[in-house]
Amino acid sequence: MPSITDFFSKGVLNQRGPEIHLANRKYLAGSDGVGFPATMEYAGSDDCDLYTLTGNITVEQLGLSLRLLVNTSLRDKGAMLVKGLDKVITGNKELSQLAEVLGEKFTYTAGMATRTEFEDAPGVVAASDDPPEVTMEPHLEMSYNREMPGKILFYCNSPSSCEGGQTPICDMRRVYRDLAEYTSLLRPLMDNGVRYSRFLPSARSNLQPLYNWQKTFFTEDKEVVGSVLSGLGYEYEWIEGDMLHYWWVMVSLRRHPDTGEMIWSNQSSVNHGSYYTHLPGAELLGYTDQETTPSHTSHHDGSPLTKSQLEVIRNCQWRHCKAIQWNRGDLLILDNNAVAHGRVGFKPNSGRNIVVSLLK
Repeated sequence: MPSITDFFSKGVLNQRGPEIHLANRKYLAGSDGVGFPATMEYAGSDDCDLYTLTGNITVEQLGLSLRLLVNTSLRDKGAMLVKGLDKVITGNKELSQLAEVLGEKFTYTAGMATRTEFEDAPGVVAASDDPPEVTMEPHLEMSYNREMPGKILFYCNSPSSCEGGQTPICDMRRVYRDLAEYTSLLRPLMDNGVRYSRFLPSARSNLQPLYNWQKTFFTEDKEVVGSVLSGLGYEYEWIEGDMLHYWWVMVSLRRHPDTGEMIWSNQSSVNHGSYYTHLPGAELLGYTDQETTPSHTSHHDGSPLTKSQLEVIRNCQWRHCKAIQWNRGDLLILDNNAVAHGRVGFKPNSGRNIVVSLLK
């Protein structure tokens, strides 16, 4: 079997790009809070390993080599950027083939976002359907569920042609260590977990919302939806107008399955209703009441998160964020048990095309 060095060279990551402003950024929830970071730096070698493809290779050879590379090198930093893959991964189909070699697919069912697999690329979805202008907070994918993907792959078919569109990465081990200093403020979350709540209208709703329960659960059958929710241990109810409301409590901290390190592993801020009230056209979408937005978070007993709690969490997470500046053919591999991801907002119709695949 070919060795890693036959195809890849390891380099020093020292990215550059336009200055990324954070404080008081439009369409970024919490950015007007006290102590919010003014800007975000770009990722360096302390944050992410860099490899560049140097030889001719098939998709299968690439997958086998990357699997070896991931198994031996990803655990330390939890982030790996592989460049120069556009001659091998020419589209979503090839990324699907690569992901199949890398590991077992993790199905995105009952996720907070709405993601549909591309027909010709099983296991590959668009990075996000949310308005492109919105900047998304860092989060571990599906950390609101009992089971999370072990790894997440981001592939750049084409970068944004204008400013923005970077992907922040955030080491949630470092976030936990910092937030542990705020024990008196965050103890209820750390000890008792986070309550997540969702209100999802029907796809036939007059509001034409961003999310609906049919797209979330990949079915039109309410009994199937109820079965999925019961299997997850969630409580739910159907409200007049074909609206689905469901809620559950999940831990906010987890230990890394391999290293045992403690991780800040929740979406208490990113899924707070304030995200939706900061969307462009929020009023037209009906997102005026935080508690009935598509997702909302609170303490385990339903009591609201305080302004101080949200500010501390958001400030800490953004302080630890480092940006990945995309180029065509870049593949970003993250340990989803340790390193979170987000998105810097960008202008619509800028050509940005980032796709995602989740692995167990």
